[in-house]
Amino acid sequence: MANLNIKIVPLDASKNIVITSLNDQRMISIDLQLSPEEKKVLQDLKIGIEGVMGNFLYWGSVDNEALPLNLKSYVGTIGENNDITADVISKLIVRIAKHVTKYFDTKFAWIETKTFLANDTFVIPRWHIDDKFFKPHTAHKLVWAVKGSQTRFGVTENLTEFSRFTALEIQAGHGTDENIRIRKELDQIVNEIKIPEKEAAMLYRSAGENPVVHSEPHMSENRLFLGIVPGTKGEINEWYERKRQKDIKKGVDGRKWYYNIL
Repeated sequence: MANLNIKIVPLDASKNIVITSLNDQRMISIDLQLSPEEKKVLQDLKIGIEGVMGNFLYWGSVDNEALPLNLKSYVGTIGENNDITADVISKLIVRIAKHVTKYFDTKFAWIETKTFLANDTFVIPRWHIDDKFFKPHTAHKLVWAVKGSQTRFGVTENLTEFSRFTALEIQAGHGTDENIRIRKELDQIVNEIKIPEKEAAMLYRSAGENPVVHSEPHMSENRLFLGIVPGTKGEINEWYERKRQKDIKKGVDGRKWYYNIL
């Protein structure tokens, strides 16, 4: 496992510190500065569903008054969580989103949360890079496991082979024998990076030139994942349209927690 001495900066760090650090390393760790109440609530958080009903998607301003209310309703349905738990976690997610957008001089973002029940799907990692969210395709993304194992990160010196294998991995179909075989091959050319523990999120360069390699973790416990992509209003709307077309092609409809406030 590689130890790249990932820089840790506090959530309330200035834009200059964050951007300079990202330019130096492509990825940094964000100390979320969790309060004792937040830490206690995170321990108590329960997750009992996965799939579409556990997926919250939001495109819009982080200042929208409906955002924390919708998040609170969502958290209340993913498990046996009381009103206090739902309220604290919804406010925490909004607080993180407001800081992340501030780093990039915007108030707009795509916010996604996903739930997973414990599984063995990613014992062998699925190393990949993110989709191209919007032109010119150089975006940044914050990820954090609110509950459960954190996202895994890695580096590779063989980008040509990495690109070839990731294309083959997708073509093979998720979970097939061929898919697993290719994932094992990918794992041989990726050196995993040691990252900080649970109370820190990762902010990294996503897509564009020299993007960061990552994978879902092995999920030995139920998991709530948070992802935030900041951008201008136009950029976030571009990603919304692209994502909507992807969902149409996949036949995905009837999402409950799906908000476009642009």
